[in-house]
Amino acid sequence: MAHKERKSGASSAVDLPWRSFHVACMALISSFLLGPITAGAEEVTVPLERETIVIPGGLEEWDLAFHGSLVEMHTLEWITGGETVEDWSQLFTVQRLLVDAGLGSDAFAKLALKSLAKSCPDVDKSILDSSHESTTYEWIVQGCPGSDDQHELVRAMRSGDYLFRIAYTVKDGGIPEDTRAHWLDVLASIRPRHSWQAEDAGLSQIPLIQLYQSFKTNGPEGMKLMFNNGYLFTSGFPQDHIYDVFWIRQSPYHDFYAMPFAQGLIADEKGALNCPAAPTSEDAGDLETSFNFCAVGGPGKPLSQLMLPIGRGFQRGLPIAFAVRSQDRLIATHLRLTLNPIKGKNKSCTVELELVSNDARTFVAYGRGFPPEEEIALSWKYGPNKATHSTRTGSKGRFSAAINHPGPATGSRKWDATLEASSSKCRVKVRYKWGTAGMQP
Repeated sequence: MAHKERKSGASSAVDLPWRSFHVACMALISSFLLGPITAGAEEVTVPLERETIVIPGGLEEWDLAFHGSLVEMHTLEWITGGETVEDWSQLFTVQRLLVDAGLGSDAFAKLALKSLAKSCPDVDKSILDSSHESTTYEWIVQGCPGSDDQHELVRAMRSGDYLFRIAYTVKDGGIPEDTRAHWLDVLASIRPRHSWQAEDAGLSQIPLIQLYQSFKTNGPEGMKLMFNNGYLFTSGFPQDHIYDVFWIRQSPYHDFYAMPFAQGLIADEKGALNCPAAPTSEDAGDLETSFNFCAVGGPGKPLSQLMLPIGRGFQRGLPIAFAVRSQDRLIATHLRLTLNPIKGKNKSCTVELELVSNDARTFVAYGRGFPPEEEIALSWKYGPNKATHSTRTGSKGRFSAAINHPGPATGSRKWDATLEASSSKCRVKVRYKWGTAGMQP
């Protein structure tokens, strides 16, 4: 299936014409986006962190036409061949919503239909089956001002911290009975899948860490990549390669990706990278070419003279990262630093938290100055939740561990969190924000 992802500047779900039932849902939800879509001939998996769904069949001839989110929900939309999300006759929608822990699918359906009835009082609506975990409902709108005639089948499904809203919609005409029976079977067959368990996820399972690993340092000793006041400085890179520079960042939809920043660079006699005198036609391998500062702002200039457009207002704990990789992929290294760090210290022991998920529910704790080869007890409280984990320091007294935050956020201090790392020598406390509050600068 074709996959066309909306880039920055494209309309979000709420900006587009009322394709389906986005407006009524917006009053009920909050969450995040992460991840591409994979599809097989028989099965479609929506592989998002922690909670995802599997669609066993029914979308073989459909194209994924919209993949995006607001801060408060993740939306994916499929259409049939030749149509667009602005002009369609059939639409299949998957939304993943982070909702209050006590909101079941049955209550969600009632709220959704009530909200729809306020906009279209003559809506024909019914709940077909209902439970806390899964509810299927249906509505038909005809002659409603400001909306096309639509007939929609919806399944709302709780899974972990999330509620999925999955819908098949037909515009300008009702759904024939045989088609209706088919899509009710498709909706009933959809099942949740836990793509990874948040409580015991290893560092290698975190997408941002995986992205770092794709630029793992490989090459001669002495290569240096440094950042200072908005500029990158390099030295020690071999001269017999052509290099691309990447900015590892969050997209407008909050997923992490590597954006080519400068391309076709060559190393001088000191191993410092410079833009070519004339921009090359080389691209950045299999990664999308978004913008080449060497072509626009600096043909022939050293990389160190190209100012990075990193802006201000970074979230606490969010790293900025850059990478250099040769176009033959034989040489690589990356650099990451945090402009607004989350740190704690006790005696010679320090702990820093790095934000590594788009929803501020996963951090990595990096410990330094602890006793070598010793078990470290980690515990953290966040909102009404508590979690514990143990790890060990290496020979240099360092450790790293994933700090996950599954579960609901309730109470007056629901976004406040405290991590404690304890050893025989010291006890370090780190106070921070998680979830919705953790995503704010």
